[in-house]
Amino acid sequence: MRYVGIDMCKEKADVSVRGAEGQIVERLTVMNGPEGFQELERHLEPGDRLGLEASTYAYPIHDYFVAKGYEVWMGDPGRMRAVWDTDHKNDVQDADELSDLLRVNRFPRAYVPTPQTLRLRDLLRADTDIGREAARTKNRVHALLDAAGIKPPFKGRMLFGKAGMAWLHQRHFGDERDAVLQSFVIQLRALAERRGILDIELAKVAVDWPGVRDLMSTTGIDYRIALTLAAEVGDIHRFPDLAHFRSYAGCAPHWGQSGPQRWSNGATRRCNKRLKWALGIATEAAVKSSNPVAEYYEKQMRRTRARGRALARARTKMCHTVYAILTKHQSCMWGNPRTIAMKERRMKSRAAQVAAA
Repeated sequence: MRYVGIDMCKEKADVSVRGAEGQIVERLTVMNGPEGFQELERHLEPGDRLGLEASTYAYPIHDYFVAKGYEVWMGDPGRMRAVWDTDHKNDVQDADELSDLLRVNRFPRAYVPTPQTLRLRDLLRADTDIGREAARTKNRVHALLDAAGIKPPFKGRMLFGKAGMAWLHQRHFGDERDAVLQSFVIQLRALAERRGILDIELAKVAVDWPGVRDLMSTTGIDYRIALTLAAEVGDIHRFPDLAHFRSYAGCAPHWGQSGPQRWSNGATRRCNKRLKWALGIATEAAVKSSNPVAEYYEKQMRRTRARGRALARARTKMCHTVYAILTKHQSCMWGNPRTIAMKERRMKSRAAQVAAA
């Protein structure tokens, strides 16, 4: 068997072919595209194992050679950098390192989602980016008004509702700051329109996506969060047990040991950040009503007197619930039927807007 390390970038791919004894057999550079993939295929032999670092540009070449019958390993970028951290780096050296990691069986493999899951992740991440940009713009509106000592006649989210936006559209400063405020208002309206388009598409996908309805039966999880959980988890059966899933979701303890001393310092940091965020959002919503997650949260609040710590431990409870739902393919036993029905009606209503369009 030969080991082929491929370092991908936007325009090209550097390739290092290493023999079973560790010697470099061949180095070459091919273009990133179908013609380049075909050229690389002419240099390969049956039984070669290919390895590349997970990235945006890695999936097309991964799918191409998997379809050709080659064994292709996708590498976890974070764990891979920890293996070969160095002050001297270039594309050829990266390809050499990839082939060597394959040969010595230290290649940190990463999960490769299906093309449908990758498209869903793109949709969800675009929606999240718009939400974050809207939050930053709203904070800048508050800062502009606070700096001038202007108190809006609306509280909280009402400032950015229909009446609040009409109030913001008026002149309040009598100088150039009115132009700044108007630019923020225009940006918020544009962001709301863009997010509305994505939200409709998310609802359409959620109607038929496996596991979404079961996840929505849990208090605190709507179709957007359910889709995020499903997309970031992928195939739940790739986790051998709950402990591995909890670690991937950022709900396992981060600990260390030196000699006889062992310590724990919060939750593990090497995890799927988006999955952890989605579980956190679901937990914060769930603790506001009556359910086992809220009960566990109240118990931790009485014990720790620290809201952040109590929420983190309640997030672990939510993590266990999500794992049970996805592995057993069953709805949540303690979900509120009225709330579930309301969430499903909202999802179907949003999805119907796509059909009407």
